[in-house]
Amino acid sequence: METNEKVKKNEVFKVIIILISIAIILAIVGFAYARYVTRINGQAQAPIANWSFTVTAGSSQSLNIDLADTRLANDTNKVETEYIAPGTAGAFDINIDAAGSDVSLVYNIIFNTANIPKNLHFYIDENMKTEINYSNNTLEYEGFIGYNEQNKTRTQTIYWNWPFESGETEAEINANDIDDSKWMGRTISLGVNVTGKQVAKSPAYLANVAVPGTYVDYVDNNGNTINCVVLYNDSINGLQIVSDDTVRNVTLGKNDPKVLGSTDLEKSQNSYNRAIVTLNEYAMDYLNTDLAYNARCIGSNPNNKNYPDNLTGNEKQAQMFVADNNYTYMDNYNGRFWKSDNNYELNNNNKDYARLGNLGIRSTNSSSYYWLASRSATANQTTAYFQVHKVVATTGELTWAHYMWMVNSEGIASSNSSLTFGFRPVFYLKSDVKITGGEGTENSPYQLVEN
Repeated sequence: METNEKVKKNEVFKVIIILISIAIILAIVGFAYARYVTRINGQAQAPIANWSFTVTAGSSQSLNIDLADTRLANDTNKVETEYIAPGTAGAFDINIDAAGSDVSLVYNIIFNTANIPKNLHFYIDENMKTEINYSNNTLEYEGFIGYNEQNKTRTQTIYWNWPFESGETEAEINANDIDDSKWMGRTISLGVNVTGKQVAKSPAYLANVAVPGTYVDYVDNNGNTINCVVLYNDSINGLQIVSDDTVRNVTLGKNDPKVLGSTDLEKSQNSYNRAIVTLNEYAMDYLNTDLAYNARCIGSNPNNKNYPDNLTGNEKQAQMFVADNNYTYMDNYNGRFWKSDNNYELNNNNKDYARLGNLGIRSTNSSSYYWLASRSATANQTTAYFQVHKVVATTGELTWAHYMWMVNSEGIASSNSSLTFGFRPVFYLKSDVKITGGEGTENSPYQLVEN
């Protein structure tokens, strides 16, 4: 269903809630085009709502926040202000006052998410890059106030966003739409609890001290330590670390274990088209959710890891390769392969390959090559090549995997033998990961512990 149809549903949602029959309600839920609301409690409307807590060591206070009161002033989605729905966003301030405390304390802001849709996300930054992650039906944010500080107040703004659609594949989008539909007509409130605990000194948060190039020991979900380097730590990309060396070999092409096909040609085509998603899936095998909230392959888009593979419809079609009109041998293959992407971009410091060069960590000790999650599609008068970028381990030079799929001037297609190269994962670390030891150098990397 197109977006304008969804908006139309939204405009009449209040009438639907009051008047529609049970049978039609069930049909709407089944197609996941309903709008979902929360009723207000009569509190004053404001662009950013504020809630205050007075905290001392050993204290605890709680309240409920009606999210409809916290929608941002610039939220222009066609949903009435007293409701929230997929496509709306908001923010609220939690004010912490420890003026009555004579000791240093750590305060924890804990959100009870048992009555919150799973597709409703919370962040600590205005750009909504640093997400507060769910764990056991709670979100938690931690801060420190020293006993000798002149200003013992803190204001933490929490941003929330309920995406109109969420998911990277059509199946995920449909499943999330169906989950969203379960909240139709229900009251959605966020329970908040703030506690204070006495501590001797401030915890050391990696996000506060780690500059790109800092070394970190990351323990994966199997308990293995991966030596990593801070790749980004900023408001655009968040805190991301990359393995200093390859961690395994990955095969793409006709022997790619993650694709299907009745022939080697079909398998190679599918492997090329799915390459970025495939490489990112291998990274998720190393995700330790106590420390990180996402993982990807080096060379993918830092802010949208599966781009452009997650595009659909007309946007996807615009990214499919079409050869020059003079190259008639490609007539049967145009529009079937992703064209070259700009993930690699040599001189863009917000792209991985350039950042690796700036940090001096393009080369690795193991594997002759490693994959870069970026594709290249080219055609000339005689041949069209479809390739995935790779990096020479010893020099850090950018090159291409020997063609994964090709078409010659007679229109005859061929696939390459199996292509197996090294693999370097990137991890998106949580903002509250703490340092327990180390100096951040290659010989003494930071040691981490989850919050």
